[in-house]
Amino acid sequence: DDEVRRLATWVLAVTGEAAQEAVPALIEALRDPDAWNRAAAARALGAIGPDARESIPALWDLLPNSGAERDALSGALARMGTDVVPRALEMLQDRAWDQRCLGIYLLEENGRGDPEVLEAVKRAVDDPEEAVASRAVYALLAWGKPGLETVLEAVSGPRERLRSRTAQYVSFERLDPEVALAV
Repeated sequence: DDEVRRLATWVLAVTGEAAQEAVPALIEALRDPDAWNRAAAARALGAIGPDARESIPALWDLLPNSGAERDALSGALARMGTDVVPRALEMLQDRAWDQRCLGIYLLEENGRGDPEVLEAVKRAVDDPEEAVASRAVYALLAWGKPGLETVLEAVSGPRERLRSRTAQYVSFERLDPEVALAV
């Protein structure tokens, strides 16, 4: 029964790392024909985090054709740690802007402190698609001082919408006080 499967995966999700023994069953649940069951399995894997890294290939495989479960899949990948960084870096070269945005999100969550990731996200600030540039600015602001110079250059440039979005991020997010004052 779909409802029972969803409830079982929800219980695993709230137990987090303690559910590590269930990872193989949750990977199998990612193949369920019901998108909501796949989403529940992805959330549970995300709650387990890096201890569920064996699920990364299955999560990546589902992502391109995902629908209702897309947020849960990307959220799970965001909690898997540095193992997702190489593929997330590749996503920054994708032709589709939404894939580039997702790549930045995954790098923000998993690549903090990695010099290669920092440089890639800094370059993404110059992306011609405003959504990608804004996502990059958000990631740099979340990381604090390492990306501050790039953010300051971006907001002093000609892209009004990027300036506006940056101001929104600064006013609504909890940032390092020095970073917020600098921006």
